[in-house]
Amino acid sequence: KQLVAVDKVAVTFGCWTSVSRKSVLPVFEGADALLFYPVQYEGEECSKSVFYTGATPNQQLIPSAEYLMSKEGGEYKKFYLLGTDYVFPRTANKILRAFLLAKGVPAANIEEEYTPFHHQDYQTIVGKIKKFAAGGKAAVLSTINGDSNVPFYKEFANQGLTSAMCPIMAYSVAEDELRAMDTKYLVGHLAAWNYYQSVEVPANQTFVKA
Repeated sequence: KQLVAVDKVAVTFGCWTSVSRKSVLPVFEGADALLFYPVQYEGEECSKSVFYTGATPNQQLIPSAEYLMSKEGGEYKKFYLLGTDYVFPRTANKILRAFLLAKGVPAANIEEEYTPFHHQDYQTIVGKIKKFAAGGKAAVLSTINGDSNVPFYKEFANQGLTSAMCPIMAYSVAEDELRAMDTKYLVGHLAAWNYYQSVEVPANQTFVKA
């Protein structure tokens, strides 16, 4: 309200979680102001007051799940949906579950679990994943947000799990987060994003330089 009504900003670039976006949306719509939302989101929302610059589920979640199920991606048949407990992970996993079931994955081969923001103790959950992945062909689809990723990947490695046994496909880990993490815990794991600034192809390097 301060930015829009008092400071008269032309446009706001902001929010990270869907909860924060939904909270401020009435302010922007009421004032006919503009918000640029900079991260992927769960879809199911459209506003003339918002530029949604990130990927929607059909551009991020579905292609990555299809990849994991393909021959090239490892032909995975069991999926552990693990996320932080808020709007995006819950809606994303609702979409992923429906997609997996439609592709013939049995309900028994899909697990779903959530942790609070800033959760640090993943010992029990990783133990469950280890048991779930014991028969092979299992993958984790992760919508864990922010700083919880560090202890999760660390505990995953601590319990002897590797990407060869059970890869993690991350939906909420971008390049900056990856740079801040210890690479020895990340080897072979995957991340799906609609754009990577570090991709070394001429078109991207020209774009970044510009």
